[in-house]
Amino acid sequence: MKLPGFESRPSQNAMVEAIESAMRADRILMVEAGTGTGKSLAYLTPAILHVAAEGQRTVVATHTLALQEQLWAKDLPWAMGDSPMSSAVLKGRGRYLCLLKLDEQKQDVTILNSPRPERYGLAQIITFGFWSVNGDIDEFNPRTDVVRRLWQNVVAERNACAGSRCAFAEPCFLRQSKRLAEASHIVVVNHALLATHLKQGGVLPAFTHLIIDEAHHFAEVMERTLGMELDIFNFVREFEEMDQGRQGLFQRLPQHADTLSGIDAVRRNMRVVTELLWQLNHELILQFPSTAETRSSMRVTSELWDRWQGETLGKILSHICQTLDEVVHQAHDVLAQAEAIWGDVVHEEVSWLRYGKWLTDIFELAQQLEEWGHPNQDWVSWWEVSRQTPQLTLRLKRAPLDVGNFLHSHLWDGLPSGVVTSATLSIRGNFEYYQNRLGIPKTRLETLSLPTPFDVPHMAQLLVPNDMPEVTQPAYASAVSDFTVAAASALGGRTLVLFTSYRMMHEVNRDIRGPLLDRNIQLLAQGIDGTGPRLVEQFRGHPSAVLMGTASLWEGVDIPGAQLSLVIIVRLPFANPMDPMEEAIRERLGRFAFNQHTLPQALLRFKQGFGRLLRTTTDKGAVVVLDPRILPNRTQYGRRFVATLPDPPMVSAPWPTIIQMIRQMSEST
Repeated sequence: MKLPGFESRPSQNAMVEAIESAMRADRILMVEAGTGTGKSLAYLTPAILHVAAEGQRTVVATHTLALQEQLWAKDLPWAMGDSPMSSAVLKGRGRYLCLLKLDEQKQDVTILNSPRPERYGLAQIITFGFWSVNGDIDEFNPRTDVVRRLWQNVVAERNACAGSRCAFAEPCFLRQSKRLAEASHIVVVNHALLATHLKQGGVLPAFTHLIIDEAHHFAEVMERTLGMELDIFNFVREFEEMDQGRQGLFQRLPQHADTLSGIDAVRRNMRVVTELLWQLNHELILQFPSTAETRSSMRVTSELWDRWQGETLGKILSHICQTLDEVVHQAHDVLAQAEAIWGDVVHEEVSWLRYGKWLTDIFELAQQLEEWGHPNQDWVSWWEVSRQTPQLTLRLKRAPLDVGNFLHSHLWDGLPSGVVTSATLSIRGNFEYYQNRLGIPKTRLETLSLPTPFDVPHMAQLLVPNDMPEVTQPAYASAVSDFTVAAASALGGRTLVLFTSYRMMHEVNRDIRGPLLDRNIQLLAQGIDGTGPRLVEQFRGHPSAVLMGTASLWEGVDIPGAQLSLVIIVRLPFANPMDPMEEAIRERLGRFAFNQHTLPQALLRFKQGFGRLLRTTTDKGAVVVLDPRILPNRTQYGRRFVATLPDPPMVSAPWPTIIQMIRQMSEST
């Protein structure tokens, strides 16, 4: 088979050969391949050849929409050339327009009394439904909050689907996408859809081979999929809209549904639940210690749960679970009456479909709240402050402590072959951390760590000021501010500053915004000036800017060329020790926690941060680490952070000397 335009590279060839071998031998291959390797073509090529020879389906899963679109629109057509094989992209239900719900919206005359933005937004969605081929939100690309909110009223949902009985079953966008996937040799999905398939089954067509790209994210996605999250504010708001709003479920049930006994009791009990949730919210906020400003989450430990039993909080939680059980039984009775009176219409009419979905959601919520309040050694429950609501409200969360065993039994045991790849999977060729996180059996494992295609010793420097205060000292944030202003001024902007703490970033933002502006340097701070992706785009187009951010900017930021010449790492990226999951993992691992979890996790994150600097073979610059713990004379583990990098020359000197080196670097670029 001819692959047009395929340019061979040594690392790419090695990856192709390793994947071909793994597919033939029914092995699971972990491949670390950095930027510039061409890894997408390296795994698509053997997948296509294997499909051509065996006729078996391969699923490719990515974490980001950007990579999914790249594979679907660019890499797959290029790799497949003129072969007769087919490919498809499949997304989650919530990405597709539901024609039945859209038809209901079109028939709703009350929309005529809505504000103009809502009428205009619905007209946009209706027009999209006429001309769209895929019915995909990414094809629609809603641009306003109003349109995005209206879209949620017309998306496909798992428990609110009439299936083959739907009047729009034939043109249904979701069913068409599924049929195309079932007829295709290669199917591109995202991590979330793969995780949902592993949890529920039947979401994806049967496949023989699996390729997971951006694989360092997959365990976290699996944790979220298996776990729960209840945002108290959103739950109460959604029920109030359902109960009383114009689009509300109880307002839109068929008028003769009033003849059904039990609906009023359901509504009364749900109002009791919402009131109890507000009481629960209040009591949990009171559980935060006087130092609450230093943390935004708390874990439900066995000791805490035992203490709650004789207190108001335990009684409220028990009352919520009991009332939800009553609601479930009452709502089931209403549905049974409706089925007896109207038959199949209950499974075909939108209002009743929504009622069925709501009933399923309430049943799951009752189970989840019961489990949330009973922590055990395999699951972690906690509550955290929700900072996106107009009042102080909480989210209740629960997640498995380890998804490795689940993935071992639900994925790898029944899979003939698999490829797990990312730019960051190993520490100096050791894949043990992610192998354990992903539950990959050692007996079937093959590993490959490809060298970077970049000449790092001649392209990048690692600079460490040796006179910074300790990170725990109050003077540290001020020193970070002073250094950042000096470095950005020497370079004329072109700087990315990576934080591990929103609080410190806000403090530094307050200190440096004015001084940078005085030097005609624009400061772009994540969460202050906009979202990460939007700020990255602004940074790319600005000749003199400093971009500051936390979590999401440590990876996935691609700013090639002289536009980004300096990356400042404020602190070594250890996870927050007060994070509930981290607390539980440390308790489980005991004295081995630091070496088996905390340090490997930070080393891999550090590699990701360093990787923001070099994106093409012509890039040059420096990475400055302000945290003195990286120096070998400060900590025993500092040298391990340096050793995990691809051998950049390291300079440790007083920070005025470091600033002078940055200035000289600016003059040469």
